Amino acid sequence: YRHLIHTKELGDSIEAVVLRDKETMTLSIPLTHRANTTFYTSMVYDKPPSYYIHSGLVLCPLTDNHIDQGLADDFEAYADKPKKKAGQELVFIQTVLATEKTRDITSYAGSAIKEINGVKIKNLREAMGALEENTDDYHVIITIDKSKLVVPNLSKEENQAILKHYSIKKDRSKDLKGPPDYKPGCPEYEAFLPAFDSIRKSGDSLRNLVEV
Repeated sequence: YRHLIHTKELGDSIEAVVLRDKETMTLSIPLTHRANTTFYTSMVYDKPPSYYIHSGLVLCPLTDNHIDQGLADDFEAYADKPKKKAGQELVFIQTVLATEKTRDITSYAGSAIKEINGVKIKNLREAMGALEENTDDYHVIITIDKSKLVVPNLSKEENQAILKHYSIKKDRSKDLKGPPDYKPGCPEYEAFLPAFDSIRKSGDSLRNLVEV
């Protein structure tokens, strides 16, 4: 049994023969890491953190890394909270890059975001879009604890000046430059929606077989 488990990796499938109503059937079970598709947070290994910087705000999706490092103690309750849709994340302000125009908002660091400029935020890409599409002088951010944050909407030149001042090469992580991994046809979308349907139909007791 242990040897069989160790010969498989995430993304592989295994075949299981089960007995239902006195008949045998063969199921193909995808080995999907359910922490990535059913919970808000998971531990991230061997990859750079995902981030986006705008108007001095450094936004990140909450991960177990932040919780374990004590950077997001207030959000620990979200660690096992189930997602409602593929790609759902809890976005929070990890820090604020202080400059002459942003020094008054440094206390916003650590705030988890519910809404930006009237747009409900479900992940970091949506936060990025809500900030970049705003043409007003200020960004209005509503946190999950219903606080209202008002942030100056800095110009492209001002944003670039902040990055240069803090020796940061890019305003976003590399993963945000490519297509998202939660759209139809992508791994998380497929795993979140239909992957376990056949297993559920054949008996809930089989669910443990795919929890890696």
